[in-house]
Amino acid sequence: MVGKLSLTSLSLKLKRLNELGKDELSALETINMATRVVSRGDDILREGSHPASIFILMKGIACRYKVLPHGERQITSLCTPGDICNLQTLMFDELDHNIGALSECVVGLAATERVGLLVRSFAGIRTALVKDAVIEAAMAREWILNVGRRSSYEAVAHLLCEIFARLSNVDSDCRSEYSTGLTQANIADCIGISNVHVNRVLKKMAKGGFISFERGNLIVHDWGVLQDAAGFNPAYLRPCAKA
Repeated sequence: MVGKLSLTSLSLKLKRLNELGKDELSALETINMATRVVSRGDDILREGSHPASIFILMKGIACRYKVLPHGERQITSLCTPGDICNLQTLMFDELDHNIGALSECVVGLAATERVGLLVRSFAGIRTALVKDAVIEAAMAREWILNVGRRSSYEAVAHLLCEIFARLSNVDSDCRSEYSTGLTQANIADCIGISNVHVNRVLKKMAKGGFISFERGNLIVHDWGVLQDAAGFNPAYLRPCAKA
């Protein structure tokens, strides 16, 4: 299916990151996209591939990940609606990591040449994407802390806080309940711990009474306690932050 980008999640995200003029918004609306539905657990793009299109996540949650020779996976970041999955394709032909769907995802495929032309032609769009790259780097630093220095309890809490902050930016109705799309195995791959350890941490949090899970939805009963447990400060998410 082919359609216009219009004011979808990408346009709204870029507007939050940087003020865009009418000409820039109109230019975004000229992008034609084919849409593709990717089932949960399937790959959107694979390491070593040479994508001919820019992939924009429109719905769902995806992840960037690497697989070690003996088969263990490390999730290195998450993608939420509005994210460009393979922005590096504008600069480099070959993808250096995998991108997988953690929930059913809808992605838009835009012509690389067209997106590149918009980036070169419109300073506002270019500035928004640079700001987005800066925020991605800030998130990467927090993820390094999750893997290297935070306790498992703090790291899981911080991950849940970050997902909530990012999803609430996409969905203004996201207040105390949201679907993470993540299984315990996914969380383990984000933090670098075992599934059993993740289960223990989540049970401890639920026993504390400030979170619960119902049909895959995370319900935060006490947002302040969860933030305190994580030592979470959303400032690193900058314009995308909502507490």
